[in-house]
Amino acid sequence: MKIAILGLGLIGGSLAKAVKTVSPEIFISAFDFPEVTAQALLEKVIDEALPASSDAKNSDIVFLCLPTEFSLIEIEKLAPIVKPGCIVTDVCSVKEALQTKWDVMKIQILSFLKMRFIF
Repeated sequence: MKIAILGLGLIGGSLAKAVKTVSPEIFISAFDFPEVTAQALLEKVIDEALPASSDAKNSDIVFLCLPTEFSLIEIEKLAPIVKPGCIVTDVCSVKEALQTKWDVMKIQILSFLKMRFIF
């Protein structure tokens, strides 16, 4: 399985660490500032640093771990190019804006799963 995490901040970074701890065989790619992904590679939290967010297109699951306004942009960029069956999900606290964007786009080839993390 291949997952991509866009944004390695508190939630995205924690997600990557948790996945690697529980299932080290899962391939994790990530997009963030180069110094952030370099550190994550050094710590073996991710397997690949993505040069562009659109490089997540071949993943089985894409986690949007970005502020809402950036997640809205990424949904629009990724939806037409991800492989069929890809699940795109987010960790934003605001769901209405993402759901509205999704509904307007009427994308049929992939699934959008709304998530809430509870700490």
